[in-house]
Amino acid sequence: MYIRDAYKRKGDKKYSCLALVETVRTLKGPRQKTILTLGNVDVPKEQWPLLAEMIKRRLSGQRGMFQDETEELQGITESIVARLRRKGKLKAEEARPEDIIRTNVNELKVEEPRMLGPVLTAEEYWKRLGMTEALKECEMSKQEIERAKVEVFGRLIAPMSENATVEWVKRTALCDIPGNEGISITRDDLYRVSDRLLEDKEKIEESLREKENGLFRLEEKIYLYDLTSSYFEGEAASNDKAKYGYSRDGRGDCKQVVVGLVVDEEGFVKGHEVYEGDRTDITTLKGTVERLRERMRNKDTEPTIVVDRGMVSEENLETIKGMGMKYIVAARHSERDRKFDEFEGLEMKEIETRSGGKLKVVMKEMGGDIYVLCKSEERKEKDKGIRKRFKGRIEEALRKLERNIESGRLRDIKKIEQKIGRIREKYQRVARYYEIETKQANGVISLQWRNIGEDEGKYDGTYLLRTNRKDLTDQEIWSLYVTLTRVERAFRNLKSNLGLRPIYHQKEQRVDAHIFISVLAYHLLHAIEYTLRQKGETRSWNTIKQVLQTHQVVTVVLPDADGIHVHHVRVATEAEAGQSEIYKKLEIDPKGIKRKRVTFKKAEL
Repeated sequence: MYIRDAYKRKGDKKYSCLALVETVRTLKGPRQKTILTLGNVDVPKEQWPLLAEMIKRRLSGQRGMFQDETEELQGITESIVARLRRKGKLKAEEARPEDIIRTNVNELKVEEPRMLGPVLTAEEYWKRLGMTEALKECEMSKQEIERAKVEVFGRLIAPMSENATVEWVKRTALCDIPGNEGISITRDDLYRVSDRLLEDKEKIEESLREKENGLFRLEEKIYLYDLTSSYFEGEAASNDKAKYGYSRDGRGDCKQVVVGLVVDEEGFVKGHEVYEGDRTDITTLKGTVERLRERMRNKDTEPTIVVDRGMVSEENLETIKGMGMKYIVAARHSERDRKFDEFEGLEMKEIETRSGGKLKVVMKEMGGDIYVLCKSEERKEKDKGIRKRFKGRIEEALRKLERNIESGRLRDIKKIEQKIGRIREKYQRVARYYEIETKQANGVISLQWRNIGEDEGKYDGTYLLRTNRKDLTDQEIWSLYVTLTRVERAFRNLKSNLGLRPIYHQKEQRVDAHIFISVLAYHLLHAIEYTLRQKGETRSWNTIKQVLQTHQVVTVVLPDADGIHVHHVRVATEAEAGQSEIYKKLEIDPKGIKRKRVTFKKAEL
């Protein structure tokens, strides 16, 4: 807001005057908007900035005074503010006489800065998702709800240990947000509330599910299911779920747990489970489908579940059908290879992928199901590179085994066969391309192997989709299958942004609670990102969080000009342009923090 020269026409004549102006953003860039024509206000040009600042402060409800204010300037300000009030442009309540403070700006101080932006956003979405009400239904006390909020907000904004979270919350403006005054947290408080949250996991997840469905108009016609793993720092000896298994994190040297996650087509979480670290993908699907069906309000619907090849078996597919559901799955490589030649001679059509690439697809009905063969040149190069890498590894393993046999370190034929079996299992992706055998003559054991890959490269870039939905085109089937990337995105957020891995807790209950709190934080994260995407904002929560963290609450210390009193005013800083834009898209009022003023005598300080 500023004051500038302006002109006013009256008939054919043009008169000079002053105008109160502000800069506004438009689609064509910044523009100047006249708030009020001031007329012939008798104020020297060098005092225009001071007058504009005085008006601005009055419009925002502030009454702080400057040393060089004069009674004349105050009178002009009062007159302009009165005109703005009559025109309905006074945005804030006028300050009371007792709010007027004469101070020496040289003694002004700003103290106790606390991060506001991210916690204000988290608070708003905590309310929108009805978290307080959900926890009240679980008969949690006010103190428990406060502690749960700190746990979830800490995981959302600055994931760290319980000890560190206790210190972190003190550096935020959470207690400045109405309703959170007086929150006091210890490490043991956080441990106890995490256990308490876990007790009502199913109830809380169901409450969130219903709230999100209503808030974002979700239909739940598509379910996406996938698994990931999270490894331990430490042995977790007392945790029965902590096992060695296939690590999605590349940490096969560490014990782990497996986490199953169900999300809908828009990426909203519908449920999660924690399994033993050595649990195979294929054994988790039946229980997941049964729980999904139990939670459905309308039992007559036929939703579709989308899963990757690791969970596909004929038994699992029959289970899905038996539950009155549809499926879209990626066929296992063995099934793809068996059915590959069935598509010979069929014309493939080219479709465009979301990334702008090209994909060839062809559809055929076989055995009562619809199959879609997909060929991707981009994937072909990737498969070729993977095969080359695995061939190098299996050949190195065979050469090492060969050296051990020749040196005499391995003489037991049964142990040698066992090692060959383990090599085949470890490198099953390429093991079929190798003929491996042992020979024994005159007490001497030899290992012989060779590459027999006649069909090597035949299946590069191809994958086979299978579904019992006959109402979809080949492109629609493929489009629904690739929505599995939304589960992958959820896992990335959980691991990278919400601190799901590594796991430092050792006890099973604490581990399960840690994962549940991470999932609760993801509910907030995804709701925030989804709202922003609906408004054309594609930045991640991590980026949004960084933009907002400089929006703070501070204490302004104003020594009174009388030399006796000191005023402490707790106030939020003005949101910057980028922050205001985010708040607007999220429909959050950045000025929702009430000013608090406390006056002390200097002798009391």
